[in-house]
Amino acid sequence: MYEDVIEIAKHAGDILVSYYGKKLDIRNKDSNGYDPVSTADLEANKFICDNLKNYGYQVLSEESEDKSIDFSKPTWIIDPLDGTIGFLNKSKDFCTMIGLMVNKKIVFGVVYVPMHDKLYYAEKDKGAWLIHNGEKKQIHVSNIDTLNRSSRVVRPFKRPNFLDVILDSKLKCRNKILGSLGVRLCNIAEGEIDFYVNNSCTPSKWDTAAAQIIVEEAGGKITDFYNMPLDYSKESLQWENSFIVSNGILHEQIFQELPKNALEMIKLR
Repeated sequence: MYEDVIEIAKHAGDILVSYYGKKLDIRNKDSNGYDPVSTADLEANKFICDNLKNYGYQVLSEESEDKSIDFSKPTWIIDPLDGTIGFLNKSKDFCTMIGLMVNKKIVFGVVYVPMHDKLYYAEKDKGAWLIHNGEKKQIHVSNIDTLNRSSRVVRPFKRPNFLDVILDSKLKCRNKILGSLGVRLCNIAEGEIDFYVNNSCTPSKWDTAAAQIIVEEAGGKITDFYNMPLDYSKESLQWENSFIVSNGILHEQIFQELPKNALEMIKLR
């Protein structure tokens, strides 16, 4: 089954590439901000959902009209185009993500970054893998053990909030900008980046599911701002307590530098 799902992700990525750089119909899903959905999102979503229905599990996608899900049952969690804003601005850092939740835990994930020909995937207890330029290899997080030698991934397009300013002044690490959340997390899994502090409460389950197991199977760690595991059984789709992703070694050091009122800070602009 998982081999078939990997092929579904690859084909969905090819659909996205076919729309890349073209003029698309776009609508804004967020009346209080800017959360665009394009023809590319919808076409990739339709292809993925139509094919995953064959397995009999529930399907939750960012672009689903019906998001009423019983999280006690096996569920595919999908983001057909992670990094839509970057995609529309001709960034190559976008991806397709498909994760599978069973017994309220993510047990499989695939992230395909078509413009870089990188396909990441992981199955519970079987390691994390990357297929790039036709070659397959197992991937691992970095072994960087001090923050002053580390690199932090940050997102573009957003004005820094109070937490960003404080972390920049305290951590003194190198920053790397990547547009898609899935791409950011997979760069940590691959050992290219050491950690990421998510600076908003807007990401949802489909933004993390597939990439989370890839990070964890590569030896990394992801928790919320209370240093608790992400709970996919909760009814809320959004990660209201935000999250931190790291190579695992740096996790406690990051929390030592994280202000106690960090959640309040990310809500202020």
